[in-house]
Amino acid sequence: MSPGPTLARRAWAAAIARRVLPWLIAALCLGYAFQIVPFRACLAALRQARVGLFLPLAASAVLLWFLLESAAYARLFSRFNTRLRWRDARSLRALTYLLTVIHWHVAKAAVVLRLQATHGVGLMAGTSTLLLYQMLGIVILAVFAGIGALLVPDMPGAIEVAGASFALAAGTSAMLVGLRIGWPRLALLDALRALPLLQAHRRIELADVATIGLLKTAYQLVFVLVYYFGLRAFGLAPSFFHVMVGTALLQAVGSLPISPAGLGTQQAAMLFLFSDPAQKGADGPALLAFAFTLPFTTMLLRALLACLYLGDLARPASGDAVPAAGGGSDESSAGEPGNAPASTSASSSATTRV
Repeated sequence: MSPGPTLARRAWAAAIARRVLPWLIAALCLGYAFQIVPFRACLAALRQARVGLFLPLAASAVLLWFLLESAAYARLFSRFNTRLRWRDARSLRALTYLLTVIHWHVAKAAVVLRLQATHGVGLMAGTSTLLLYQMLGIVILAVFAGIGALLVPDMPGAIEVAGASFALAAGTSAMLVGLRIGWPRLALLDALRALPLLQAHRRIELADVATIGLLKTAYQLVFVLVYYFGLRAFGLAPSFFHVMVGTALLQAVGSLPISPAGLGTQQAAMLFLFSDPAQKGADGPALLAFAFTLPFTTMLLRALLACLYLGDLARPASGDAVPAAGGGSDESSAGEPGNAPASTSASSSATTRV
């Protein structure tokens, strides 16, 4: 028998599994959550929430996140790929909010595709910049989790969480430095430095780290404040530093591409991370109500914000969007194995624009 039909059936089964498995994981996580907290108790906690505190808080957070990420996009893509105006950066970020219903990673892919369509940025070059942005975000998340864990010593596993978080931050930072300075000269590291996917990492400067680090720190601080005050709107009062470590871990769980838009995984993680053992489950309904309300509210607000920019889908690239030196295509010299990863010429051309 020809292997063709067999391979086709396997490909079809794999495609179905990729579509069904995330929803199955979400259903299992939701089943776990509602086994711990009855659905009616969750609804009762939702009805008792202080909407007058929660809604303005969520709306302010969405707006601040939008402005901070737009500023980060304008800085990063102007630095490594193409001159991106503040207006274009806002439009770029807002339009991708419509895709966060599927998953954050889908929205990130849309950023790269949109930049290619409007500014001619190569897929590999745009992806490299987003990977660098994500790498710096991991460092900030790990630092927040580590500091929060150190300052909540009575939390179960606090020392282990702090140690793992600081180790992750140090390891990620060391990898970034190694990619940038071209040392140590090891075969594996040299192979990584030569990858076009890491071309932005080879050109990063301290000014980039400082700017993006500040923006990501502000972004994460808004996240902490939303949880800190948002939980109080639902009658809960965890400590600020408990929220610091909990939100960082929640974001890590939510970024895993194992369920649609983090559905189920974030709710189950919320119960695990924020439930107070002293209350013996009494805080479960309020926690679960908040865990559902915040992501759905912010998702709706982001979608409404995106609607303000729908007209930009038909708008061509700005007239002053000029490709950056070596950053507009996937075949830039920084990505060729034969070139030095941190050559003076590449570094100097990369730092002529902000």
